[in-house]
Amino acid sequence: MRAGYLYTFGPNIPAQEIEAVLVLAALATAGLHPDEAVPVETRPAVDAAVNVVVLSADTPAGRDLNRVFLALATRGFGPNGFGVTRVGEGNEAGLAAAT
Repeated sequence: MRAGYLYTFGPNIPAQEIEAVLVLAALATAGLHPDEAVPVETRPAVDAAVNVVVLSADTPAGRDLNRVFLALATRGFGPNGFGVTRVGEGNEAGLAAAT
């Protein structure tokens, strides 16, 4: 991954809800890009055990998925329910720690 974002959610947020938001975000993004572009270009990675999501942001589909996911997560969990860190492009240690 050249560039992306690491989303870290609090332990009080159920992993199933995080994954549901990711599915909704992917469906919305598929409306802007060909369906096959979303999973291929965004390469979502979810670690439900620690409530972490990593999304690629080095393609237009990836950037759009991040925008939609961020908006839905903020709406659903509140701005203090999670943190966002940019990973990749000079921050490979952050990406390695996230995955």
